[in-house]
Amino acid sequence: LSKSGDRLFLAPAADEATDLVATSAPLLPTGGAGAQLLPIALPGAVVVALSPTHHVLLDLSQGAAQPRVLWEREWGGPATCGGLRSGAQAILACVAPAAGGSALEQHTMLVTAGSVESLPSPAGASLDFASHGAPVALFLGSYAKRDSTIAQRALVVSSTGALHYLADGACAWTRDESLAHVEQLEFVDLPRGRDMAALEHGPQYGALLHMLSGLVGLSLTTGVARASAEHVGAGSTRLLTQDAFGFNKLAIVRTRASKVVALSALDGSLVWSTLPTLDGERVDVLTLTIVPAPSSQLTDLALVVRTRVPSGGERYAVVTVDALTGEQRGEAHPLAQRVLWTIPVGLNAHVDAATAATSPVLALVLQDFSVTLVPDTAAAAEAFEAHARTSTHFFLLDRAEGLIKGYGLAARAPAGSARASFAAVHRWSFAPPPSARGLSVCALDSAEAVHAPVRVLGDRGVLHKYLNPNLIAVGYTQTGRGGGASSASASAELSVHVTVLDGVSGAAVHDFVTPRAAGPLRLALSENTLVAYARAAATGAPFVSVTELYENATEPSYMRMLVSGSDPDAEAARSAFEPRTPFALSAAYYLPVDVTAIGVTQTAKGITPRHIMFALRSGQLLALDKRFIDPRRPKGPPSQADKEEGLAQYAPSIGLPPQTSLVTHGLEVANVKGMRFAPTVLESTTVVALYGTDLFMARYCPAKEFDKLGESFNHVALLGAVIGLGAATVASTFARRRKEVNRLWR
Repeated sequence: LSKSGDRLFLAPAADEATDLVATSAPLLPTGGAGAQLLPIALPGAVVVALSPTHHVLLDLSQGAAQPRVLWEREWGGPATCGGLRSGAQAILACVAPAAGGSALEQHTMLVTAGSVESLPSPAGASLDFASHGAPVALFLGSYAKRDSTIAQRALVVSSTGALHYLADGACAWTRDESLAHVEQLEFVDLPRGRDMAALEHGPQYGALLHMLSGLVGLSLTTGVARASAEHVGAGSTRLLTQDAFGFNKLAIVRTRASKVVALSALDGSLVWSTLPTLDGERVDVLTLTIVPAPSSQLTDLALVVRTRVPSGGERYAVVTVDALTGEQRGEAHPLAQRVLWTIPVGLNAHVDAATAATSPVLALVLQDFSVTLVPDTAAAAEAFEAHARTSTHFFLLDRAEGLIKGYGLAARAPAGSARASFAAVHRWSFAPPPSARGLSVCALDSAEAVHAPVRVLGDRGVLHKYLNPNLIAVGYTQTGRGGGASSASASAELSVHVTVLDGVSGAAVHDFVTPRAAGPLRLALSENTLVAYARAAATGAPFVSVTELYENATEPSYMRMLVSGSDPDAEAARSAFEPRTPFALSAAYYLPVDVTAIGVTQTAKGITPRHIMFALRSGQLLALDKRFIDPRRPKGPPSQADKEEGLAQYAPSIGLPPQTSLVTHGLEVANVKGMRFAPTVLESTTVVALYGTDLFMARYCPAKEFDKLGESFNHVALLGAVIGLGAATVASTFARRRKEVNRLWR
């Protein structure tokens, strides 16, 4: 089919050297650039989709010079066609949403060379198009009934990836496969229930009551979690509250088909799902941002969506969705241009509650680098200026120029406006060399909890960590300039370059080069640690390098700490524009596995030792204690101080990890795209999610459950001891008072 959609080119399949034969006249006067030739095998005919709602069956049995329209249909909604050929005839079926929008309309035809005959079509099957989208593919099959008649069955694929099996005019089953194409995953904390809030802020006897109720199996936490899980399937969110340990969370998933799904982190059950719309039309969800709502007990989702207009352009808007129910809050906020960056703004007393009750405050950087506030009110501008503008810095990858550009936000007062507006201002640029390839960028999570600013050594010395929440790691593979003829010389000229930048000033904090190495490069940042994964250029052996950044190894001024009660140097405010050059400790280790993604565990307070998570090419998730790849592992036999830190003697290869290090156990996640972590109330536990073609979620304890009683704990003995101590206290108090009364009577 020609690009203009009005001419068809034919060539005999048996003779590839024959020139293409074009139709002498346009096929249809209504043909256009959006026309598509459907890959359906029909005898002497083809199906052309002039638009998603307009299909034409063309007869080509008389040659390309004499095309003829056998059948034409304009549907009320997006339609799809499928065929089943047997010898000189074929069955062609087309399905589309019926006029009411809740049933599937089907039209079936028998196609032979030069003719078409309508066949009895089954009644419209009932399908939920609002949840699964319009049909995009149709596969036909035939089977023999008991009365020796031939019937057709169909498999319909929706735009969200859902599969619908149709037989005898009814939908036998539906399987939602939208989670096979996850593009983004975010965790949302649920609001706390009344019972948990009362136990947290109530008197001490309330905590004792909670402990006793848990000992006898009537824990309020378990009750709330169980009730939430039971009501998830029914779509009820009344009891979707946070448990005492913080395990009950929502995993919000954005799929490739722009479907937003909420799953329970307790058991993976479906809480809600939605297909966002804009003025009744399907949209493409580009980004998903978690934004706290005006009430601290609620959370909203801000979706930046895009839809296409009939003139060929695009329209952008922000749609706000309730994280607990999936329902849209208020009206969509239109945007003039494409969004480059989203910035959630923390709400406070400055924000008018009546204005922000139906929408969170969100700042968006548009394509012209202007900043739009949603909602665009004076209160929102005041909150943005007070809490977000000066502390917000971001970077963008300019692929056209091959640069990484950093931006800050500035206020400007346009003429004739009483309220200041904001714009993104270019601050710095980083230019990789022209020979760089396989660029990889990683940013530090500024919300990561850091327990201690120092690392205590085994000899009681300290290393002061280089802590900068604005760190950015940039890595790439660079080829040499020699261009050797042999493969050995070519691999020797490859090297991996990694540079750590300050996201505010763009200054290079640290950089290193690994010679005779190549990508693909994987990076991860946590606190003052950089983990980089690459391969040896000559052998392809995978290895991981670990770099820790420290400011100095000096002792703090204990005399000043004794006088003032704190360390003035540690508490002094520092600017990102002041030069601070840390020193680095680095080491590299060979890995026996291929890695596709890297992550670092996160906990509520950062006290628990961090584990490095490696998503393997085999589809499994490997957890590795950071001490195994610590850059301070001694080259010789470990000293007593090294043993106190848990450091073993350095070895260039880690070796095959034990099966107990696999978080996924026997499960596999194909085509891993990323991983996410969410801390819980328990410091020992974090929730990890690995997503790709499959989705895996689990609770993980890097240092076991040190802050929770085990299942084998003798609760009966503890309850008996508490009751016994209580009875002894009451008895001793009564005896003491009686003795005191007797003494006074003497």
